[in-house]
Amino acid sequence: MISLLNFIVLLAVDASKEQILNLPKDEKIPIAYEHELEGLCRPKITIDSDDNIYIITVTESKYKLLISRDHGKSFESHENIMEDLWALSSFGGPMQYGPRIGVDSNKKIYISGFANQEKVTKQSFKTCNLYFVSSTDSGATFSSPIKINDQPFDKAMNLHSMAVTPEGKVHFTWLNLPAKPDNYLFYSKIDNPESGRSDPIKFEGSACGCCSPDIVTDKNGNPIIAYRGGGSNDKDTYIVYSRDGGKSFSTPIRINDEDSKVRGCIENSPVISSSPDRDKFAVAWLDLRNGNKNVYWDLISKPQSGPDKRASKLVESNQGLPAIAIDNNDNVYCVWTDKRYGDFSIFLSSTNKKFKKELPISKQSDGTCWLPVIACGADFAVISYEQKKKNNPEKTTTIIKIISTK
Repeated sequence: MISLLNFIVLLAVDASKEQILNLPKDEKIPIAYEHELEGLCRPKITIDSDDNIYIITVTESKYKLLISRDHGKSFESHENIMEDLWALSSFGGPMQYGPRIGVDSNKKIYISGFANQEKVTKQSFKTCNLYFVSSTDSGATFSSPIKINDQPFDKAMNLHSMAVTPEGKVHFTWLNLPAKPDNYLFYSKIDNPESGRSDPIKFEGSACGCCSPDIVTDKNGNPIIAYRGGGSNDKDTYIVYSRDGGKSFSTPIRINDEDSKVRGCIENSPVISSSPDRDKFAVAWLDLRNGNKNVYWDLISKPQSGPDKRASKLVESNQGLPAIAIDNNDNVYCVWTDKRYGDFSIFLSSTNKKFKKELPISKQSDGTCWLPVIACGADFAVISYEQKKKNNPEKTTTIIKIISTK
Protein backbone atom coordinates (compact mmCIF):
# COMPACT_ATOMS: atom_id res chain seq x y z
CA MET A 1 0.00 0.00 0.00
CA ILE A 2 2.82 2.40 0.85
CA SER A 3 4.56 1.93 -2.46
CA LEU A 4 6.88 4.89 -1.95
CA LEU A 5 8.85 2.75 0.45
CA ASN A 6 9.96 0.61 -2.47
CA PHE A 7 12.37 3.41 -3.26
CA ILE A 8 12.15 5.95 -0.42
CA VAL A 9 12.10 5.36 3.33
CA LEU A 10 13.67 6.90 6.34
CA LEU A 11 17.42 6.68 6.69
CA ALA A 12 18.98 8.40 9.66
CA VAL A 13 22.44 9.80 8.98
CA ASP A 14 24.97 9.25 11.74
CA ALA A 15 25.97 12.37 13.63
CA SER A 16 29.14 11.93 15.67
CA LYS A 17 29.71 13.68 18.98
CA GLU A 18 32.32 15.82 17.24
CA GLN A 19 29.63 17.25 14.97
CA ILE A 20 27.29 18.35 17.73
CA LEU A 21 29.37 19.54 20.68
CA ASN A 22 29.31 23.20 21.66
CA LEU A 23 31.42 25.56 19.56
CA PRO A 24 34.92 26.39 20.94
CA LYS A 25 35.59 30.11 21.28
CA ASP A 26 38.45 29.99 18.75
CA GLU A 27 36.43 28.39 15.94
CA LYS A 28 35.17 30.87 13.35
CA ILE A 29 32.11 30.69 11.13
CA PRO A 30 33.18 30.70 7.43
CA ILE A 31 31.02 33.66 6.37
CA ALA A 32 31.82 34.93 2.87
CA TYR A 33 29.22 37.74 2.73
CA GLU A 34 26.66 39.19 5.12
CA HIS A 35 23.75 41.59 4.52
CA GLU A 36 21.30 43.42 6.83
CA LEU A 37 18.06 44.61 5.23
CA GLU A 38 15.84 46.66 7.52
CA GLY A 39 12.09 46.49 7.18
CA LEU A 40 12.01 43.07 5.51
CA CYS A 41 10.62 39.90 7.07
CA ARG A 42 9.75 36.24 6.38
CA PRO A 43 12.54 35.45 3.86
CA LYS A 44 12.46 32.32 1.70
CA ILE A 45 15.31 31.17 -0.56
CA THR A 46 15.89 29.21 -3.73
CA ILE A 47 19.06 28.76 -5.80
CA ASP A 48 19.13 27.93 -9.52
CA SER A 49 21.49 25.58 -11.39
CA ASP A 50 23.98 28.42 -12.01
CA ASP A 51 24.11 29.30 -8.29
CA ASN A 52 22.08 32.50 -8.67
CA ILE A 53 20.31 33.23 -5.37
CA TYR A 54 16.65 34.30 -5.15
CA ILE A 55 15.10 35.51 -1.87
CA ILE A 56 11.47 36.57 -1.50
CA THR A 57 10.56 38.75 1.50
CA VAL A 58 7.70 40.92 2.76
CA THR A 59 7.90 44.69 3.34
CA GLU A 60 5.01 46.92 4.41
CA SER A 61 2.26 44.81 2.88
CA LYS A 62 4.19 44.26 -0.36
CA TYR A 63 6.47 41.49 -1.57
CA LYS A 64 10.11 42.22 -2.38
CA LEU A 65 12.37 39.96 -4.47
CA LEU A 66 16.15 39.92 -4.04
CA ILE A 67 18.41 38.34 -6.68
CA SER A 68 22.16 37.76 -6.49
CA ARG A 69 24.18 36.74 -9.55
CA ASP A 70 27.55 36.77 -7.78
CA HIS A 71 27.07 34.09 -5.09
CA GLY A 72 25.66 36.53 -2.56
CA LYS A 73 28.17 39.37 -2.81
CA SER A 74 25.43 41.77 -3.92
CA PHE A 75 21.66 41.71 -4.48
CA GLU A 76 19.33 43.54 -6.85
CA SER A 77 15.74 44.14 -5.73
CA HIS A 78 12.30 44.00 -7.40
CA GLU A 79 9.06 45.25 -5.83
CA ASN A 80 6.60 44.91 -8.73
CA ILE A 81 5.04 41.67 -7.45
CA MET A 82 1.24 41.38 -7.19
CA GLU A 83 1.10 45.17 -7.50
CA ASP A 84 -2.70 45.36 -7.28
CA LEU A 85 -2.84 43.25 -4.12
CA TRP A 86 -1.82 43.79 -0.52
CA ALA A 87 0.47 41.14 0.90
CA LEU A 88 0.16 39.70 4.37
CA SER A 89 2.80 41.41 6.56
CA SER A 90 4.22 40.59 9.99
CA PHE A 91 1.75 42.30 12.33
CA GLY A 92 0.97 39.27 14.44
CA GLY A 93 -0.16 36.43 12.20
CA PRO A 94 1.26 32.92 12.52
CA MET A 95 5.04 32.69 12.66
CA GLN A 96 5.61 30.60 9.55
CA TYR A 97 3.30 32.02 6.91
CA GLY A 98 5.35 34.08 4.43
CA PRO A 99 5.64 33.86 0.63
CA ARG A 100 7.37 31.05 -1.26
CA ILE A 101 9.68 31.11 -4.28
CA GLY A 102 10.93 28.69 -6.94
CA VAL A 103 12.89 28.82 -10.20
CA ASP A 104 12.81 26.36 -13.12
CA SER A 105 15.62 25.31 -15.47
CA ASN A 106 14.83 28.26 -17.80
CA LYS A 107 15.29 30.74 -14.92
CA LYS A 108 11.57 31.47 -14.82
CA ILE A 109 10.70 32.76 -11.35
CA TYR A 110 7.58 31.63 -9.47
CA ILE A 111 6.25 33.34 -6.33
CA SER A 112 3.24 32.44 -4.19
CA GLY A 113 1.77 34.12 -1.15
CA PHE A 114 -1.36 35.22 0.66
CA ALA A 115 -2.78 38.62 -0.24
CA ASN A 116 -5.98 40.65 -0.28
CA GLN A 117 -7.70 43.22 -2.46
CA GLU A 118 -7.39 45.75 0.37
CA LYS A 119 -4.65 46.43 2.89
CA VAL A 120 -4.43 43.50 5.28
CA THR A 121 -5.28 44.28 8.90
CA LYS A 122 -5.40 42.29 12.12
CA GLN A 123 -9.10 41.86 11.47
CA SER A 124 -8.81 40.69 7.85
CA PHE A 125 -5.61 38.63 7.72
CA LYS A 126 -7.48 35.34 8.14
CA THR A 127 -9.53 35.91 4.99
CA CYS A 128 -6.67 36.42 2.53
CA ASN A 129 -6.47 34.28 -0.62
CA LEU A 130 -3.49 32.32 -1.93
CA TYR A 131 -2.08 33.81 -5.14
CA PHE A 132 0.65 32.88 -7.61
CA VAL A 133 2.67 34.93 -10.12
CA SER A 134 5.62 34.23 -12.43
CA SER A 135 8.33 36.16 -14.28
CA THR A 136 10.16 35.23 -17.48
CA ASP A 137 12.48 38.27 -17.49
CA SER A 138 14.42 37.93 -14.21
CA GLY A 139 11.85 39.83 -12.18
CA ALA A 140 11.49 42.87 -14.45
CA THR A 141 7.80 42.08 -14.92
CA PHE A 142 5.37 39.57 -13.43
CA SER A 143 2.24 37.85 -14.68
CA SER A 144 -1.22 38.67 -13.38
CA PRO A 145 -1.99 36.84 -10.11
CA ILE A 146 -3.74 33.46 -10.27
CA LYS A 147 -5.83 32.51 -7.24
CA ILE A 148 -5.03 28.99 -6.06
CA ASN A 149 -7.68 28.22 -3.42
CA ASP A 150 -11.22 27.64 -4.67
CA GLN A 151 -12.93 27.77 -1.27
CA PRO A 152 -12.91 31.04 0.68
CA PHE A 153 -10.75 30.95 3.76
CA ASP A 154 -12.52 31.12 7.09
CA LYS A 155 -10.19 31.63 10.03
CA ALA A 156 -7.27 30.44 7.91
CA MET A 157 -3.76 31.01 9.23
CA ASN A 158 -2.27 31.76 5.81
CA LEU A 159 0.01 28.73 5.83
CA HIS A 160 1.16 27.15 2.58
CA SER A 161 4.15 25.94 0.60
CA MET A 162 5.12 25.68 -3.07
CA ALA A 163 7.52 23.52 -5.11
CA VAL A 164 8.67 24.05 -8.71
CA THR A 165 10.06 21.33 -10.98
CA PRO A 166 12.87 22.02 -13.48
CA GLU A 167 10.24 21.73 -16.23
CA GLY A 168 8.15 24.51 -14.69
CA LYS A 169 5.32 22.54 -13.12
CA VAL A 170 4.24 24.21 -9.87
CA HIS A 171 2.85 22.34 -6.86
CA PHE A 172 1.03 23.93 -3.90
CA THR A 173 -0.12 22.77 -0.50
CA TRP A 174 -2.04 24.83 2.06
CA LEU A 175 -4.29 24.69 5.11
CA ASN A 176 -7.85 25.81 5.61
CA LEU A 177 -9.68 25.86 8.92
CA PRO A 178 -13.40 25.73 8.09
CA ALA A 179 -14.46 24.38 11.47
CA LYS A 180 -12.62 23.09 14.50
CA PRO A 181 -11.32 20.50 15.16
CA ASP A 182 -10.91 19.70 11.46
CA ASN A 183 -8.07 21.65 9.83
CA TYR A 184 -7.87 20.52 6.24
CA LEU A 185 -4.76 20.04 4.14
CA PHE A 186 -5.13 20.86 0.43
CA TYR A 187 -3.04 20.33 -2.71
CA SER A 188 -3.17 21.70 -6.25
CA LYS A 189 -0.75 22.17 -9.15
CA ILE A 190 -0.23 24.26 -12.27
CA ASP A 191 1.18 22.47 -15.30
CA ASN A 192 0.81 25.59 -17.43
CA PRO A 193 -0.20 29.03 -16.09
CA GLU A 194 -2.33 29.64 -19.20
CA SER A 195 -4.47 26.60 -18.42
CA GLY A 196 -4.94 27.45 -14.73
CA ARG A 197 -4.52 25.21 -11.72
CA SER A 198 -5.87 21.71 -11.14
CA ASP A 199 -8.89 21.09 -8.94
CA PRO A 200 -7.69 21.11 -5.32
CA ILE A 201 -7.42 17.81 -3.48
CA LYS A 202 -8.55 17.79 0.16
CA PHE A 203 -6.79 15.20 2.29
CA GLU A 204 -8.78 13.13 4.72
CA GLY A 205 -7.93 13.59 8.38
CA SER A 206 -6.85 16.63 10.31
CA ALA A 207 -3.64 18.67 10.06
CA CYS A 208 -2.29 21.07 12.66
CA GLY A 209 -3.87 24.43 11.91
CA CYS A 210 -0.90 26.55 13.05
CA CYS A 211 1.96 24.56 11.48
CA SER A 212 2.60 25.15 7.79
CA PRO A 213 2.84 22.13 5.49
CA ASP A 214 5.89 21.86 3.24
CA ILE A 215 6.33 20.35 -0.22
CA VAL A 216 9.07 19.16 -2.61
CA THR A 217 9.10 17.09 -5.80
CA ASP A 218 11.15 14.04 -6.70
CA LYS A 219 13.18 13.51 -9.89
CA ASN A 220 10.03 12.32 -11.68
CA GLY A 221 8.05 15.42 -10.76
CA ASN A 222 5.97 13.73 -8.08
CA PRO A 223 5.09 15.85 -5.01
CA ILE A 224 5.91 14.88 -1.42
CA ILE A 225 4.18 16.82 1.37
CA ALA A 226 5.34 17.02 5.00
CA TYR A 227 2.91 18.20 7.68
CA ARG A 228 2.11 17.95 11.37
CA GLY A 229 -0.91 15.93 12.44
CA GLY A 230 -3.88 17.80 13.83
CA GLY A 231 -5.49 15.41 16.29
CA SER A 232 -5.55 16.33 19.97
CA ASN A 233 -3.26 13.37 20.71
CA ASP A 234 -1.51 13.24 17.35
CA LYS A 235 0.86 16.09 16.52
CA ASP A 236 3.46 13.83 14.93
CA THR A 237 5.21 14.60 11.64
CA TYR A 238 3.90 12.88 8.49
CA ILE A 239 4.51 12.76 4.77
CA VAL A 240 2.18 11.88 1.93
CA TYR A 241 3.48 11.29 -1.58
CA SER A 242 2.25 10.90 -5.12
CA ARG A 243 3.47 8.60 -7.89
CA ASP A 244 1.23 10.02 -10.63
CA GLY A 245 2.21 13.68 -10.67
CA GLY A 246 -0.21 14.77 -7.97
CA LYS A 247 -3.42 13.05 -9.14
CA SER A 248 -3.53 10.86 -6.04
CA PHE A 249 -1.57 10.44 -2.83
CA SER A 250 -0.47 7.72 -0.42
CA THR A 251 -1.80 7.20 3.04
CA PRO A 252 0.16 9.23 5.63
CA ILE A 253 3.55 7.92 6.75
CA ARG A 254 4.76 8.95 10.20
CA ILE A 255 8.33 10.30 10.14
CA ASN A 256 9.26 10.37 13.82
CA ASP A 257 10.13 6.89 15.08
CA GLU A 258 8.82 7.56 18.59
CA ASP A 259 5.83 9.46 19.87
CA SER A 260 6.83 13.13 19.58
CA LYS A 261 4.84 13.89 22.76
CA VAL A 262 3.52 17.05 21.09
CA ARG A 263 -0.10 17.56 22.10
CA GLY A 264 -1.08 21.23 21.90
CA CYS A 265 -0.45 23.99 19.38
CA ILE A 266 3.28 24.75 19.12
CA GLU A 267 3.52 26.79 15.87
CA ASN A 268 6.56 24.79 14.69
CA SER A 269 6.23 23.55 11.15
CA PRO A 270 8.00 20.44 9.88
CA VAL A 271 10.14 21.09 6.80
CA ILE A 272 11.26 18.94 3.88
CA SER A 273 14.04 19.62 1.38
CA SER A 274 15.39 17.76 -1.65
CA SER A 275 18.91 17.15 -2.90
CA PRO A 276 19.86 18.93 -6.17
CA ASP A 277 19.14 15.72 -8.13
CA ARG A 278 15.80 15.38 -6.25
CA ASP A 279 16.67 11.80 -5.31
CA LYS A 280 17.08 12.31 -1.55
CA PHE A 281 14.94 14.22 0.92
CA ALA A 282 15.61 15.57 4.40
CA VAL A 283 12.85 16.20 6.95
CA ALA A 284 13.24 18.21 10.17
CA TRP A 285 10.73 18.83 12.95
CA LEU A 286 10.26 19.91 16.57
CA ASP A 287 9.91 17.05 19.05
CA LEU A 288 9.11 16.86 22.78
CA ARG A 289 9.85 13.18 23.44
CA ASN A 290 12.61 14.02 25.97
CA GLY A 291 10.52 16.53 27.84
CA ASN A 292 12.36 19.38 26.08
CA LYS A 293 11.90 21.16 22.77
CA ASN A 294 14.42 19.46 20.47
CA VAL A 295 14.88 19.53 16.71
CA TYR A 296 15.14 16.13 15.02
CA TRP A 297 15.78 15.25 11.39
CA ASP A 298 16.00 12.26 9.03
CA LEU A 299 17.30 11.70 5.53
CA ILE A 300 14.96 9.82 3.20
CA SER A 301 16.74 7.89 0.47
CA LYS A 302 17.26 4.12 0.76
CA PRO A 303 15.09 1.10 1.63
CA GLN A 304 16.23 0.85 5.24
CA SER A 305 15.40 2.73 8.40
CA GLY A 306 17.46 4.14 11.24
CA PRO A 307 16.73 6.05 14.45
CA ASP A 308 15.78 9.73 14.51
CA LYS A 309 18.70 12.13 15.06
CA ARG A 310 18.81 15.28 17.11
CA ALA A 311 20.23 18.36 15.43
CA SER A 312 21.97 19.38 18.67
CA LYS A 313 23.64 17.49 21.50
CA LEU A 314 22.34 20.07 23.96
CA VAL A 315 18.96 18.67 24.98
CA GLU A 316 17.94 21.50 27.34
CA SER A 317 18.47 24.42 24.95
CA ASN A 318 14.80 24.92 23.90
CA GLN A 319 14.98 24.55 20.12
CA GLY A 320 12.48 24.92 17.30
CA LEU A 321 11.57 26.44 13.92
CA PRO A 322 13.98 24.26 11.90
CA ALA A 323 15.00 24.51 8.26
CA ILE A 324 17.02 21.96 6.32
CA ALA A 325 18.92 21.59 3.04
CA ILE A 326 21.04 19.06 1.15
CA ASP A 327 24.05 19.96 -1.02
CA ASN A 328 25.30 18.23 -4.19
CA ASN A 329 27.56 15.97 -2.09
CA ASP A 330 24.57 14.76 -0.05
CA ASN A 331 25.67 16.69 3.04
CA VAL A 332 22.73 17.76 5.19
CA TYR A 333 22.57 21.21 6.83
CA CYS A 334 20.06 21.91 9.59
CA VAL A 335 19.45 25.35 11.12
CA TRP A 336 17.11 26.14 13.97
CA THR A 337 16.14 28.69 16.59
CA ASP A 338 17.81 28.05 19.96
CA LYS A 339 17.42 29.66 23.41
CA ARG A 340 20.61 28.42 25.07
CA TYR A 341 21.79 32.05 25.32
CA GLY A 342 18.49 33.20 26.82
CA ASP A 343 17.18 35.05 23.77
CA PHE A 344 16.44 33.40 20.41
CA SER A 345 19.61 32.60 18.43
CA ILE A 346 20.31 30.70 15.20
CA PHE A 347 22.41 27.52 15.19
CA LEU A 348 23.66 25.24 12.39
CA SER A 349 24.77 21.61 12.38
CA SER A 350 25.79 19.55 9.36
CA THR A 351 27.07 16.18 8.23
CA ASN A 352 29.69 18.08 6.18
CA LYS A 353 33.06 17.16 7.76
CA LYS A 354 34.13 20.80 7.49
CA PHE A 355 31.67 21.61 10.28
CA LYS A 356 32.93 19.42 13.09
CA LYS A 357 30.73 21.07 15.68
CA GLU A 358 27.44 22.94 15.67
CA LEU A 359 27.87 26.62 14.93
CA PRO A 360 26.06 29.68 16.33
CA ILE A 361 25.12 31.65 13.22
CA SER A 362 23.96 34.66 15.25
CA LYS A 363 25.66 36.26 18.25
CA GLN A 364 24.33 36.77 21.78
CA SER A 365 24.49 40.53 21.23
CA ASP A 366 22.31 40.38 18.09
CA GLY A 367 18.98 40.40 19.94
CA THR A 368 16.12 38.13 18.91
CA CYS A 369 17.00 35.99 15.86
CA TRP A 370 14.52 33.44 14.59
CA LEU A 371 12.66 31.89 11.64
CA PRO A 372 15.80 30.71 9.79
CA VAL A 373 15.79 29.35 6.23
CA ILE A 374 18.63 27.71 4.31
CA ALA A 375 19.50 26.64 0.75
CA CYS A 376 22.67 25.19 -0.77
CA GLY A 377 24.70 26.14 -3.84
CA ALA A 378 27.63 24.25 -5.31
CA ASP A 379 30.11 25.27 -2.60
CA PHE A 380 28.14 27.59 -0.34
CA ALA A 381 25.01 27.77 1.78
CA VAL A 382 22.68 30.74 2.15
CA ILE A 383 21.13 31.27 5.58
CA SER A 384 18.57 33.99 6.17
CA TYR A 385 16.50 34.87 9.22
CA GLU A 386 14.66 37.64 11.02
CA GLN A 387 16.37 39.79 13.63
CA LYS A 388 14.96 42.20 16.20
CA LYS A 389 17.81 44.19 17.70
CA LYS A 390 17.88 44.85 21.43
CA ASN A 391 18.05 48.61 20.91
CA ASN A 392 15.11 48.58 18.48
CA PRO A 393 12.92 45.52 19.14
CA GLU A 394 9.98 46.87 17.13
CA LYS A 395 11.98 46.96 13.89
CA THR A 396 12.43 43.75 11.90
CA THR A 397 15.62 43.20 9.90
CA THR A 398 16.29 40.35 7.48
CA ILE A 399 19.79 38.94 7.80
CA ILE A 400 21.44 37.11 4.89
CA LYS A 401 24.68 35.16 5.40
CA ILE A 402 26.62 33.31 2.72
CA ILE A 403 28.68 30.50 4.25
CA SER A 404 31.45 28.61 2.45
CA THR A 405 30.89 24.85 2.52
CA LYS A 406 33.94 23.65 0.55
